[in-house]
Amino acid sequence: FNTSSVSVTICNQACQSVSVISNTQLTCVTPSASASSTDRACSLTVTVGSLSQSVSYIYQANLTATITSISPTRGGTGGGT
Repeated sequence: FNTSSVSVTICNQACQSVSVISNTQLTCVTPSASASSTDRACSLTVTVGSLSQSVSYIYQANLTATITSISPTRGGTGGGT
């Protein structure tokens, strides 16, 4: 199939960098979800040409990366800190 006609959406947002690995596998960078302390369910839809297939997808709050500190906390205006 024509790999240039493949698109993926998660929670109605387009995935970035969709790469088709094979006829049964692809990868993409998921879009960010709004911050939440609870899991969020939505649809994942793969479209190839005029054909689409959707499945359930869950953003898991406990897997979301969180910045907890930054070091050093200050630096010079010349950068490189």
